[in-house]
Amino acid sequence: MKKSTLSGLIILLCVLAWAGGTYVLGGQVRNLYQSSLKGADTWGIFSLAADDYRRGFLSSQARTQLDLNLSRGEGAGSPESMQLVFNHTFRHGPFPGGFSLPALAEVETRLAEVRLDGVDVEGFFEHFPELEAAVAVTRVAFDGSAKSRLHIPPLERHDSEGELKWQGLKIDAMAEPEGQALQGSIEMPGLEFIAEGSRIELGGIHGEFDLTEALPWIYVGRSKMSLDGLELAFPDGEDGSRRSFGIKAGKVTLDSRYEGERLHYRESLEFARLGMDDEFFGPLSVEIELRNLDGRALSDFMGQFQEAGRELAEVDPESRLIRLLPLYGELAMKLLAGAPELKIERLRLVAPNGEVRGGGRLGFAGEPGFFLGDFGALLQQVEATVELEAHESLVRSVLAKTMRAELQAQAAAQAEYGPEEIEQLLAESLESEIDNLLEQNFVVREGDKLKTAAGLKNGVFTLNGSALPIFSGE
Repeated sequence: MKKSTLSGLIILLCVLAWAGGTYVLGGQVRNLYQSSLKGADTWGIFSLAADDYRRGFLSSQARTQLDLNLSRGEGAGSPESMQLVFNHTFRHGPFPGGFSLPALAEVETRLAEVRLDGVDVEGFFEHFPELEAAVAVTRVAFDGSAKSRLHIPPLERHDSEGELKWQGLKIDAMAEPEGQALQGSIEMPGLEFIAEGSRIELGGIHGEFDLTEALPWIYVGRSKMSLDGLELAFPDGEDGSRRSFGIKAGKVTLDSRYEGERLHYRESLEFARLGMDDEFFGPLSVEIELRNLDGRALSDFMGQFQEAGRELAEVDPESRLIRLLPLYGELAMKLLAGAPELKIERLRLVAPNGEVRGGGRLGFAGEPGFFLGDFGALLQQVEATVELEAHESLVRSVLAKTMRAELQAQAAAQAEYGPEEIEQLLAESLESEIDNLLEQNFVVREGDKLKTAAGLKNGVFTLNGSALPIFSGE
């Protein structure tokens, strides 16, 4: 056989193998797409459905419709549902997109239609062409793992209704076969919205997650999110006054694990500064721990909830809630029987006139056979403690602000006394209030701080070491 003939035969065999592989993998891509929708076709007010699938040789096309049931607004003509239709282009392996690394497929997803109550929103993409340009690209490996990137470009709008400046969104994610593990990051540089005298300015949001599937619907691992800042300003009343709220440098970290059929969560929150009108506080920090949650019960509940969502898809929200209540009741019984525990630790808030520290714990004994509706029996299984301390100067400042507002309102209504008399009454009332709190043992004084400690165990409530009756007549 001539060398040229042999070379031609090898090339022909390679082309046939590539073509055959492309055709076979195209079928696998379709099966993968359809199976992925089965696991998340209905979830609460959301539902997903394959709208169309057209298989080709080198690539295939598909459409997925996301339905969102909306609560009916107070105004006439408010929409009851929203539909988002996405177009997918599946480029088949083994070399999707031409001369690229081998893969099962490369999927490109774009938003194609926006509907309200099934009717297209006219001119939506003319008003928001950036959303039409947004694209998510997913590369699916032969083992079923996937790597995705979603990029929504920045957009800016100015019209008679207000101003919108959004600096876009980027999401990178990696998923192991069949969703056994998820890793990724979220980046949103910022958002500013102005309308009807109100202003919202959201600083950059940065998030990371590294999760592993412990049970169906249950993922554990670590998630982190940071917020550069948040500023809200809005009118208050008809006199032209305004109110504001702000956050600076917030961080949230959530760690979770699954051990011995139990789920454990630990969350830490930190904020460098919080502001309300002209008052500023911070830093604020706290750690929250939730332990001993029955993992199987939660996993089963999530599956049953989704299945019920399919069956009740056409039922109105109120009837749906009534029919789902038994599921929630069953979940509560199972969780309480597992001796769950909630802890709040290392709470610290710094204010201009002092600081607050504290913590607490809420737990259940987990003894079987109790009835959720029997409040007395339930109290016997509850164990709770709360400890708080604050500088007395801070307590006085908070009480004075509240009492001054009440006295000023009384003076405005009755015109019985002026500003100097208000301050004199305030000083007298403030001392009386502090003395009353100390006398009734609601707080105790230690140096420059006021402290309180409360507890509940075996149905007995204690406050600063003294037992108090829970029910009248005890």
